[in-house]
Formats: sequence, structure tokens, C-alpha cells
Amino acid sequence: MPQQPDLELSQQWIEELSELQGDEALESFFGRHPHLIDAAVIEDLCDRVPTVIRMDMERAAALSSAARWLAEKIGDEYLIGRSERACANLSHSRGNFKRAQEFYESALSKFEHLSMDREAAITKTSGLVNLAYLGDYDRVFEWEKSSRKYFTDLDDRVRIAILDNYVYGIFFRQYHLEESESRFTSSYDEFLYQNNSQMAAIALRNIAACQINLHRFDRALTTYKKSREYCVEHGLTRLIGEVDYNIAYLHYLKGEYTQAIQLYQVTRQHCDEEGDDYHRALCDLDQSEVCVELNLVEEARLLSKTAYESFEKLGMPYETAKSLTNLAIALSRQNNIELSLEHFARARQMFKRENNDVWTAMIDFYVGSVLFREGRFFESLAVVTDA
Repeated sequence: MPQQPDLELSQQWIEELSELQGDEALESFFGRHPHLIDAAVIEDLCDRVPTVIRMDMERAAALSSAARWLAEKIGDEYLIGRSERACANLSHSRGNFKRAQEFYESALSKFEHLSMDREAAITKTSGLVNLAYLGDYDRVFEWEKSSRKYFTDLDDRVRIAILDNYVYGIFFRQYHLEESESRFTSSYDEFLYQNNSQMAAIALRNIAACQINLHRFDRALTTYKKSREYCVEHGLTRLIGEVDYNIAYLHYLKGEYTQAIQLYQVTRQHCDEEGDDYHRALCDLDQSEVCVELNLVEEARLLSKTAYESFEKLGMPYETAKSLTNLAIALSRQNNIELSLEHFARARQMFKRENNDVWTAMIDFYVGSVLFREGRFFESLAVVTDA
């Protein structure tokens, strides 16, 4: 029977493990500490990963790799599932959504095979946003319904609040803003009650995003500052970068272009350090929107094209469609009308598949404007009437 790890030594070996890279280094470490080849260690590592992701991506990667190596060594199906879910959360945070989905699916199949309903529900909850980013909304709401029933039957308020926070983040992508803000606020109150600082900070960030899109700019800035204070207080360094990105977009919407561009540059640097391809691409997308606003057409074209290529590689239809829209606008201003209309048409199809009626109508409006400038008045009238 393996010796149970000494909890007083926990931080010591966690620090050492977080510096290790590669199977050879892990083999050497656990050869020196064989008593740590234990299920409790794997569960501890997996429990730490979601929090460490918000602080230090490389440390989180090392801990998830150690958990998976140990689980494979022990050969326990449950522990392998736990480690795969940790790897899924890490891949999602790094913007590798296709790889994350592979890990979520593999972990879920193991938990369902073992009839471990709680672990299956947690895995489905964790994977909701990843499925949405991949545009698989049918499965999003299938997983959400299953998880909600399980947690509701147990009256697990914390898990229900986490589930709501994810689900209404997805509704936000479909522009259900008022409802999303209300649900995020309820989740935030629950996280405060449960003293869950990380989820409280995320809920605040989501509330502010709704307030931005509802043009409540002053309230949004106050909410973002509060979220950032939470992040600083609790050492959530990666989440700080995400909040700064959102604050940059708020400056842009308020017409404070210099501040927005400066913050995008700072956030890009932070994303490069963290290996965060997703938020780096978001910076390119939003700065392309700034350039469209300022009629810096070539800069807008280049940035939106870079964002489009990044999001297409990441397999994210919503963000790909937004990037295509900005690219189409820039091309129309460079009088490349046919290519512009092709991009608008493709973006519209993608938004339609996302069930986003607001952006579908926005595309019609943009197309109508282009057709009007080209003197194609009857076509323009039909399109803008639809909008």
C-alpha cells in the first residue's frame, strides 16, 4: 500500500513538479519520491490546474502533464479521466479548442463507462464553452440540460452558478444581453457567498461585457476595475490580461482610440508571454475594428486578415465570422467589391449557423451600404429592408 503524501510537504513537491518538463524528468522525480505515486496526488494536481491556469500557464501545463503521467502509470480509468479533463481545461485556455474537445470527450467516455454521474456532469459543464467556440450548439444545450438536471437534483448551488455563468456566456455570443447580464449577476452573488474569488472575477468580467454591448460604458468600466482588483488580489495574472483586453475595447467604444491601441499592445505582449493565441487574435480583431473606425483601411485589412486566419485555425466560427466582416468592410473601402461581397456572404452564413440574428442583420446592413455606393439601388433596398 503506497504511503499517503505528507500534506506539510505538499507545497514543496508542487513547486518542484511545476518546473519539470518531459517524461524523463517525471520518471526521475517519482523515482526519488515513490510514495507520491498515489491517487490522492493525482486528484490534488487535477484540482489545482484550473486555478493555476489563471496564474501561470506553464506551471499549469507542468502540473497537468504530471497528473496524466501518473494516472497512466497507475492505469486507473477514473484517474486518467480526471487528468484528461485537466488537460482539456489547459488546452481550452491556450486556445487549442479542437484538442481540448478530444480530451473532454475522452474523459467523459471514461466517467460514463464507470457510471460516475457527478464527474460526467462536471466534465460536460467544463466543456460547454469549448463546444460553443467550435460552433456545436446542439451538443452545448444537450450537455447543459444533462448537467443542470444532475446538479439541481442535488441542490448543488455552486455548480449551478458555474453552469449558469458558462451558459449565459454562450447566450451573450448570441446577443441575449439583458438576460445574460441578469444571470451573470446572480452567479456573481452566489460566488461571493461561496467565497469563490476566481469565479467571482470571471462573472464580473462577463457582467461588464454585457454592459459594454448595452452601451452602459461607465458602469462597465467600474465593473471591469472591480474584476481587475479581484484578479490582482488573488494573483490571477492571466485573467488580468483578459480584463485588460476588454478594457481596451471599452476605450475604443468610447472613442478613446489612443488608450485602446496602447492597451492592445500591452495585452498582445502578455498573450505572447502566456502562449494565449486566442486573446492575441482577439486583440487583432478588435484593433482592426478601431482601424475601420479611423479609416486606416490597409491596417484594418491586415489586422482582420491575421485575426481571420488565427480564428479559422482555432476552429472558432463566431470569431472567424467577425474577422471576415471587418476584412470585407476594409476590402469594400479599397474598391475590391466582389471579394468584399463574397466575404460578407460567408460571414453571414456563419452567423446564421450561430443563431445570431443581430449580426446577420448587421451583415445585411453592411452589404446594403456597399451596394448603395455602387449604385445598385434596388439590390440595396431589398437587403437593407431585410436588415
